[in-house]
Amino acid sequence: MRPLWGFMAVAAAICAARVAHAAEWWVDQAAAAGGDGSVARPFRTINDAKAALATGDTISIKGGTYRETVDFWHVPAGAGARTTVRAAPGEQVIIDGGQTDGFVLQAGETPNMTFQDLVIRNGATGISFYQTDGGEVIGCITQGTSEAVSFYFSSHGYVMGSTLEGSVGGKASGRRGGQERRMHLPRWRARGAAGSSWFRHPRSQPPAAPAAKARTRRPQRRAGASVVAGSGRKR
Repeated sequence: MRPLWGFMAVAAAICAARVAHAAEWWVDQAAAAGGDGSVARPFRTINDAKAALATGDTISIKGGTYRETVDFWHVPAGAGARTTVRAAPGEQVIIDGGQTDGFVLQAGETPNMTFQDLVIRNGATGISFYQTDGGEVIGCITQGTSEAVSFYFSSHGYVMGSTLEGSVGGKASGRRGGQERRMHLPRWRARGAAGSSWFRHPRSQPPAAPAAKARTRRPQRRAGASVVAGSGRKR
């Protein structure tokens, strides 16, 4: 029994260390093969970093064009709530899907995932959130995408400060009367449109528009009468 207890103790220690600290994984396409994801020995592909990822971790990507599609499907539980995939500060990162008829990046069943400062191009869908609540797209650019961002079977998400080619849309979770309920989202159709939006579904509403300014009612003139300026009196 001692060897078994020893193994369990080691495994528990590793898990405790993993839970205690969220990790930052580095990716650089110019790095040598066999990296461990550290700053000194980064991974060469985003998919390599995905294999090491746990929720709460961050993937920081050095500049370059990465010709791959990445599915962050059911990322294992880790130290934190929000998981981030981003360009390293000051770097331009292009993720090219190679004209895929699917997504370039997807978060599947991985809540609270952020994609930040990335250029995503050449895919039917740039970024897909599938059964993923709390997804965020911040400062990203999509090119050659008919659907820029898709929230599919997700209840809430956020898009901010991004320049998107294609639409932003999705389909809400749940059914009513045998029909899937579609979420109401703003759509970007023109290339170069930038802005921010959020949605919640099904019952909460977007922030209310500012109240319209009250119009100043002007005195009505009757035939044969004039108005003295500033007084409202007739003469």
